[in-house]
Amino acid sequence: MPQLCQHSRITLQNADRILYKLGKHFAIKVPVELDPRRAHVQFPTGICEILRDDNVLRLRCEAGSAEQMAQLIHIVDSHLALMARDPALKIIWHDSEDAETC
Repeated sequence: MPQLCQHSRITLQNADRILYKLGKHFAIKVPVELDPRRAHVQFPTGICEILRDDNVLRLRCEAGSAEQMAQLIHIVDSHLALMARDPALKIIWHDSEDAETC
């Protein structure tokens, strides 16, 4: 089954701190590869790659089904808002048909 892919880009103050906190938090329950510019998170429902460039976080999530993607996006959205201390944070996700955009 082909992987579904969605991506987003969000600008946040202290993106470096948020990336670090998010990676450490996820690492409590799932495998995470983390460095100052990148977090690769392996969830049971799929993977999420978070890349930081200054105060911009680029997110790319892959899952095997629409249901798994919805679960993955919900987890990432809610935890990113928590780590950014902004419960109203809204992330706009885009479907990707093309491997280069995702």
